[in-house]
Amino acid sequence: MPYQRHPILNSSVQAVDLFQQLLHQGCNYMDKGKFIKDISAFKDFTDNAIKKLIDSLESETCNAGDIIFNEGDASDYLYIVESGEVEISKKISPESEKTLTILGPGSIFGEMSLFSTQPRTATAKAKTNACYFKIHKKGFHTLFKNEPSCVRKMLESLLLSTLERLEQTSRELATVYEISRLIAKGLSFKDFCQSVITQICYSVPDIDGGLIYLYNEFTTDYDLGGSVNVQEMAVSIEETHPLIKFLSEKDVTKAPDTMIIQDSEIIGQLLSNVPSLKTLIIAPIVNQEKLIGSILLYAQKEKLQGLSSVRDLLNSVVNQLVSAIENIKTREEEVARQKFDRIQKGTITW
Repeated sequence: MPYQRHPILNSSVQAVDLFQQLLHQGCNYMDKGKFIKDISAFKDFTDNAIKKLIDSLESETCNAGDIIFNEGDASDYLYIVESGEVEISKKISPESEKTLTILGPGSIFGEMSLFSTQPRTATAKAKTNACYFKIHKKGFHTLFKNEPSCVRKMLESLLLSTLERLEQTSRELATVYEISRLIAKGLSFKDFCQSVITQICYSVPDIDGGLIYLYNEFTTDYDLGGSVNVQEMAVSIEETHPLIKFLSEKDVTKAPDTMIIQDSEIIGQLLSNVPSLKTLIIAPIVNQEKLIGSILLYAQKEKLQGLSSVRDLLNSVVNQLVSAIENIKTREEEVARQKFDRIQKGTITW
């Protein structure tokens, strides 16, 4: 009986296809292993533990706006962002919710499922198109039995990460509280803006300075409202300034969000008269889809790391400022109008 080749390998083309598929799977496996190993929570995992973890992972993709889990859902999985961004939010009233943080590649969320059977305390939603891994708590319990030392170190890392988030939340709450106090003081517009940027620079670690520009509806320029450790910036900038054009091109009026820029070429184009900036943080202030100002923070010495909490803090502050700025302007305009009326009536003399 003549020798028969395996049906899968009946042709050299099929053999090459099979080889390429196996090679692709192997490359994906190695890429996934490197990705996992680069996450701080898994840096102490042995190669064997990494392999077991990867074997337990489920890969998912989602579109911007897709819900990964809702507040109140059962908590069965731990998640790892592979690409894109995931927004974590919490309902603060039946009609509104607050964004707690925005997570990027390598971030872990839903980790409380490993420790508790309580329902989810927040909602996770894809902010952009995203890919993520998830692992069921049973898979982690099995991994813990087989690799207790590695998993113990991972849990220690997750605990430290949770403590850091609590510290960041405390800083954000303290800053929001202090700015609420400034709003209640009835300060002049100029004093309010200076106090706000001073408080923000105090609240953000490792920042060298900052400033706030606000729209002047009479001149259509953006005027410098306040600054900390800034000498080179213009007192006002026109709507054609590279910074304003950059924000317009980013369409921040539709979806305002704090931006972190660490590309020296882009920073140089936006702020050509301020040399040697390593990190530039821009928080656009938008009201009714109109750019009414922006907060700028900068670092000169080095590129800052772990800035997601700074973005969360500035987004919260900007939400406070939108109504406060309009209220203070309205109040000062009313005072000026009343003063003008009294002058017209002759009750005030100069």
